[in-house]
Amino acid sequence: MKLKRLKPLVLTAIIVYTAIMIYFMFFGFGRITYAQHLYNLVPFKSIREAFEHYMFYTRFPAFAGVESWHFAVNVFGNIGVFVPFGNLLTILFDFRFAKPLAVFETGLLTSETAQLISRRGVFDVDDILLNTVGFLIGYAIIMAIYKIINKQNQRKVEESEKI
Repeated sequence: MKLKRLKPLVLTAIIVYTAIMIYFMFFGFGRITYAQHLYNLVPFKSIREAFEHYMFYTRFPAFAGVESWHFAVNVFGNIGVFVPFGNLLTILFDFRFAKPLAVFETGLLTSETAQLISRRGVFDVDDILLNTVGFLIGYAIIMAIYKIINKQNQRKVEESEKI
């Protein structure tokens, strides 16, 4: 399938996935409206706190598994769910880096700010860092696939030229 014909499908996937992410960021997981505006501007603070929480609960066998999931959800969840944006935005913007990253960061800052203003979540610099790592992993995966496909196509062209 040619890239031009793929773009409407990719754009549709981005819109649908963004809508799903907005739902979970503002309403999913039992979100409530907080009485005050919550934010964390200290890098790695919430990651460290989640890790300390994890270490506390895993030390006591009676509590193992009760709250230890928090660290995995906070860190790996905030990375993993943003990998598709790295894939899809990179395809949409012709396998460039700066433009998809700028669009991603703009959307991310907008949603984090909306969480703060609406009090339906926490503006957390750690979320921004982890989400960006997810985007970068998605970017790296799609670029690796793109390079493999281009290499295969180049071999086919070279073989056909020999004939």
